[in-house]
Amino acid sequence: RKDPAGALRRAEARRRAFAGPRHAPDAPLELALDMPFGGRQARAGPPRDPSRVVIAKIPSLTHDPRFFADVRQQGFHHGLLNTLAGFYH
Repeated sequence: RKDPAGALRRAEARRRAFAGPRHAPDAPLELALDMPFGGRQARAGPPRDPSRVVIAKIPSLTHDPRFFADVRQQGFHHGLLNTLAGFYH
């Protein structure tokens, strides 16, 4: 998160240096966008200016108030999970 541009350079260097198939057990980890209905943008490749990339703080993974607030703010589930906090309390 501190140096996205450097991380991208290092990752791409590892990928270019690997001569085997992408699915080989020892292939370098390659992250790909997972954007449902992303169309061409889902396969756009690395950002044009990686130095401008800001990676937000990783959200809470525990069932705390912040986690439930994050769930309510997401629209991909069309409100289905908005009452999830009631299940845990």
